[in-house]
This record gives sequence, C-alpha cells and structure tokens, in this order.
Amino acid sequence: MIRYGVNTAQALALLVAGVSRQLAHRIGRFAQAHELPVDDLRNTLAEMHIEGWRHAFDASPTEILDLLEYTRARHRNLLREILETGGVFPVNESVRF
Repeated sequence: MIRYGVNTAQALALLVAGVSRQLAHRIGRFAQAHELPVDDLRNTLAEMHIEGWRHAFDASPTEILDLLEYTRARHRNLLREILETGGVFPVNESVRF
C-alpha cells in the first residue's frame, strides 16, 4: 500500500477504482475508524449520497464524480441501455413540457 501512497486497504481499493489519492486517503481513514471492511465500502458510500460525501469527506465536484462512478450499480450497462432504448431513464408518455 505504501507504494501507492495510501495506508489502508479501503483507500487502495478506491485508488485502484479511479478515485483520487487524496479522497481515497480520507475515505480510508473514515473506513478504518468505523471498522468498515473493503467489501462493504461501495454500499456504505452509496448509502451516504452526495451530501454525505461533501460533509464527511469535504469532497470536491470532481471527487463527487469519482464517487458517483464508484458507487453506481454495476449490473447496469449504461452504454448498452442508451443504444438499445435511446436513454437511461424510463419514459413517461403522459408527461408534457
């Protein structure tokens, strides 16, 4: 872990997933303090939502994007959904603008 500039397994998992080193380090400290295993990290962060990330980790807009990507549901293939349906949100025909 020292080689990557982080000191927790949780921070290393985040770093490898594309989260910035500074944010990974802050979240790693949080996870260690709350005895949060690496396997629970994605779900715990997803439950915190954006405001929780801002409050707990002082996350910048770029870091929020990193966390959104990290926490998004892995079973969804957004590109496939866009190509097949033309969008990623359900269409409600009754809504008019």
